Amino acid sequence: IYLWDDTYITDTELAELLSKLQCQYMLLVFGQCYSGGLIAKLAAPNRILCTACAWDELSWARTGLVYDEF
Repeated sequence: IYLWDDTYITDTELAELLSKLQCQYMLLVFGQCYSGGLIAKLAAPNRILCTACAWDELSWARTGLVYDEF
């Protein structure tokens, strides 16, 4: 995932950070293009993952690019 200032976090790094959180349930929502590719690394018991598209698909923003319709 590309962040601000030309930085990014990989799916492996994100999975490691999420594994440190202690909670009963976790809901993760991703609106990025190709966000379905995160499922394999982030799936875990008591986690719900929602992605705007599959690993090989683009996600689309609303007119004006304000936010993703997903």
